[in-house]
Amino acid sequence: MQAMEMFFRCYIGHDMVTVACKFSYYGMF
Repeated sequence: MQAMEMFFRCYIGHDMVTVACKFSYYGMF
């Protein structure tokens, strides 16, 4: 799934984009 790939990319990433993505994911949960 595209969403799953996106999630893993955000979860394991450490640059500013993925960090922002992590916060948006945590904000949902």
